[in-house]
Amino acid sequence: AYTLCLVNKAQAIMHLISWKKNLRIWVLCACFSYVMPAFCQSPVLLQEKSLPLNINKQSQLLIDNQGQFDSSNILQQKAFVPINKNLEVFFSKQSNLWTRFAILNNPMEDDLTLSLQYPNIEEIWLYRQEGNHLKLLKHTGNLFPFSTRGNILTDFSFNLNLHPNETGTFYLRYKSRHPIEVQMIVGNARTQ
Repeated sequence: AYTLCLVNKAQAIMHLISWKKNLRIWVLCACFSYVMPAFCQSPVLLQEKSLPLNINKQSQLLIDNQGQFDSSNILQQKAFVPINKNLEVFFSKQSNLWTRFAILNNPMEDDLTLSLQYPNIEEIWLYRQEGNHLKLLKHTGNLFPFSTRGNILTDFSFNLNLHPNETGTFYLRYKSRHPIEVQMIVGNARTQ
């Protein structure tokens, strides 16, 4: 009876170890599947019929209150979270935000533009990811003369320089002492 009790205890311990191992694997998988969307983002598939298109809900956001991130270290940051609204407003004495999004240019057009429909932002940088670094496409904002925008629109408008059937990942950095409205609209020359 004593030997049978030891065997039962050994089996119970092995079952417990197996259960804990399986629990660890399950928890690890659950955490990984929760975190994965923050790292792997599906590109927004653009079609001409869908333009103009608000891409906020297909984008991600990082709030950088300390101003510690720049174009040299933002690619390594894992703290981006999905934007769940078509319009996001941030109030802060010194706002420093990053958004990122990926776009697949399926409408076969060369004139895709990104429009930020709130012109009271002091500084905006638009970057395109090229390999493991960012290329600055445009630096603008209310701190710059209106004539430097390159267009006559009151909104900030950026040419995305995406060729037909090309995918691009973009980063926007916003810096302002005013409230920042994040509302990103992708269109073309006919829809802006």
